Amino acid sequence: MKAYKKILLLRKLPSIVLQKVSELKHPSNIRRNYSRFLESGNTAITGDLPYNSDVVSQQFIEAGYPPDDYYVDIKGFNEYCLRHEKAYQDYKEGLKELFIEKALEHYVSLSFCPLTPDGKVIDIANAGSPFPEIVHADYGCNVWSNDLAFPKGIHQRKWHTKIGGDACELPVNDNFFDLAVLHCAFEMFEGEADINLIRKAERMLKPGGRLVVIPLYMNETYHILRDPRTYRNPLPEIDEGAELVYRENFYGAAFARFYSVGALMKRLVNSAENLDFKIYRVRNLPELNAFCYMNWVGVFEKKPENKMVDRIYNNDNLLAIIVRSQYYKDGIEFFTPDDFAQQLAYMSHPAGYIIAPHVHNKVHREVFTTQEVLFIKKGRVKVNFYDGEQSNIDSRILKTGDVIFLASGGHGFEMIEPTEMIEAKQGPYAGATDKERFKP
Repeated sequence: MKAYKKILLLRKLPSIVLQKVSELKHPSNIRRNYSRFLESGNTAITGDLPYNSDVVSQQFIEAGYPPDDYYVDIKGFNEYCLRHEKAYQDYKEGLKELFIEKALEHYVSLSFCPLTPDGKVIDIANAGSPFPEIVHADYGCNVWSNDLAFPKGIHQRKWHTKIGGDACELPVNDNFFDLAVLHCAFEMFEGEADINLIRKAERMLKPGGRLVVIPLYMNETYHILRDPRTYRNPLPEIDEGAELVYRENFYGAAFARFYSVGALMKRLVNSAENLDFKIYRVRNLPELNAFCYMNWVGVFEKKPENKMVDRIYNNDNLLAIIVRSQYYKDGIEFFTPDDFAQQLAYMSHPAGYIIAPHVHNKVHREVFTTQEVLFIKKGRVKVNFYDGEQSNIDSRILKTGDVIFLASGGHGFEMIEPTEMIEAKQGPYAGATDKERFKP
């Protein structure tokens, strides 16, 4: 029996199997949690919380993200299942009637990013599925898989690398993956793990690389689903602003997040400065199988390299240059004009590259304005930009690893999170005459 058959997540098994496993392993926890549920006076629904997909579509439109219609290529999907029948054999046996949904998630996720043999793909929260084997067979590329259930650390074997541990702390380089996928997994990222994974994607994806969340569970009501007979102890906290909804026979799950459009925008989309977001609505599921529920697909695409350098202007006057932490380019790149009193550059050299020892000559320079550079060592900070009339004209969010060059105009800062910054600017220090503080 293949290893992945032994480590299928319980949430992917039929509920009767889950109940038997849970009762054997955690009987006291189940009894305790169910008693608390009964004492609360809540009732449990028998399926997902009903909602109107057309209403959610309209809410996406109003938020500025009109959904694209997605139609599954049914013929192509059937051919895909036949082609990988052997790889899916044990997986199909374990999933029973849910197999079609899972295979469909795999098939559709691969349609969002063209892959080549030198591509790099990671399956996050893999749970032992055969997806890596299928990707390698179809495209010849190297594949990584991650899951908390895997042994901790990095386990490399030819074209497949397994990483056991937290997906938000994957030990990979920046600008590394072409495609990252989550198949029926993102809803289980408790607390701020969903937010942290998006931030990780901003770093680990190549420019143009994509993170595919499939399905992206949506609803008119922002809520967390929980099985009243869950074995978890302690129980995970519920998101602020979300409702707790109990569902019978929900595979023992203690936490499954269903976003409203507003919650999705607030938690993920609006804070993902280096990712573009696109939502897809799958239209032809009834033609496939009654057990399919992949109604929404969320795709986050890392902005091209030229968007990693953001120049903020007031008319023709350059106020600031922001170099995002994900910026990468071989060699040396200067961002500032030669006549600026302070210079900002990026350098990337391979191991063994030599920069010859040197000293800087004494050169007389006249400096009339203060220009400064801030390196965000840790945290998140909002930068507000002001014109010569002290009117706010723009703002940006800076995150860990970002660098900002402040060239002219006014600026102020609001700490969104505890933040550490390193500042460099010209000297000698001019004391109180260096700046004028004002109330916007």
